[in-house]
This record gives sequence, structure tokens and C-alpha cells, in this order.
Amino acid sequence: MPDSETYGVRVEKKLDQLRLEMGELNNNVIRLTERNEYYQSQAVANRRDIDLLQADMNQAKGGLTFAKAMGGSAIGLLIAFGSWVFQSNTGLAKENAGLNQKLAIIESKQIRMDTDLAAMRNQIDQQKK
Repeated sequence: MPDSETYGVRVEKKLDQLRLEMGELNNNVIRLTERNEYYQSQAVANRRDIDLLQADMNQAKGGLTFAKAMGGSAIGLLIAFGSWVFQSNTGLAKENAGLNQKLAIIESKQIRMDTDLAAMRNQIDQQKK
């Protein structure tokens, strides 16, 4: 009989060992399940954060596009204003040249008239003498 008790004791030890291992496995499964649930909730939170960042990025892209359009318009207006000023300056230069030409003609006519007037005075003075 001592052999059968030894066998029973061995079976009992094996069962105890199996119970301990099963308890450890249960604890491991519980811990892993909790971790998995945490990771899943974290993944949902991360997805929500990513969606918010994506929306913010799209809004920023829209603002940047608007700013680019406004900058391009401003540059276009600046170029148009510069060309208008240049054309106005060219027109004024042509008008100034025309006025200078007319002034030169008027001055030459005045000189001729002064010369003719001086000649007439000389003739009048010579006739009086």
C-alpha cells in the first residue's frame, strides 16, 4: 500500500501544480485581456485625435491656400500699379517733350520778335535823326 499512497500523493502534487499553473494562466489571460482592452481604447482615442489633427490640418491648408491667393492677387495688383505708373510716366515724358518743343518754338518766335522790334526801333531812331 505504501506504493499506492505514494502514487496518490504524486497525483495530488501534480493536480496542485496543475491548479497553480491554471491560476497563473488565468491571471495572465486576465492581465492580457485588460491590456488588450486598454490598447483598444487607446487606439480609439488615437483615431479620434488623428481625425481632429486631420481636420485642423485641412483647415490650415485652406487658410494657406487663401493666403496664397491673396498674396498672388496683391502681387498682381502691385505689378499692374507699377506698369500703370510706368505708362503714366512715359506719357508724361512724351507730353513734357511736346511742351518743351512748343516752348522752344515760342522762345524762338519771341527772339525773332524782339530782334524785329529792335530793328524797327533802330529804323525809327534813324529816321528821327
